[in-house]
Amino acid sequence: LFNTAPTSAWLSTFVSSHPKRFLITYMEGDPLSFADLRRAKAYRASIVFYVVNQHNTASAAEEDQTVAMYVMGMRKYNPSVRIVAQLSSSTH
Repeated sequence: LFNTAPTSAWLSTFVSSHPKRFLITYMEGDPLSFADLRRAKAYRASIVFYVVNQHNTASAAEEDQTVAMYVMGMRKYNPSVRIVAQLSSSTH
């Protein structure tokens, strides 16, 4: 998981208490930076999840555009990884 904002208390609790927490990596960084993707060893990932920031002040369309850019960046970096992405708006 990547996030350019500080980790929320909810996310920290979720990751640390998840039964498969030893398989989850959370790192702060830029999901569009190949250097950060390399640092996270995203080339070894079998699945990547992108979730919207529900506390962001951006519109749903802007948040969905951001997630779409992250998906395209990951696809370029690791073409074989499975990607699951959450969108805010049902029209996207």
